[in-house]
Amino acid sequence: MSRYGFERASNAAPLSQAASVVATLPQVRPFQTVLEARYPHILDAIQAMWGYKELNTYFRRLTLDDRGGRAGFPPEAWEEIHALQLLHQMIVPELSFA
Repeated sequence: MSRYGFERASNAAPLSQAASVVATLPQVRPFQTVLEARYPHILDAIQAMWGYKELNTYFRRLTLDDRGGRAGFPPEAWEEIHALQLLHQMIVPELSFA
């Protein structure tokens, strides 16, 4: 009986047998976000500025086209950027002069 009061099933496979089964499973690539996969330079910049007010300015620059003619981000990338922007705004709110 284990320390938690459960009896081990008599037909339970030994640990080494379970490990050999796990070893035969296909290797799964870790999950990557869209920013990690397609825009690593943007993710690097966000990570470098996280917690600083300058990141709020960077988010604005990402979301507003001041150069003209830009296609913008695909919806899945925009969702990640927007979620990070909202979270960062909660951590480092912008000052309001109203």
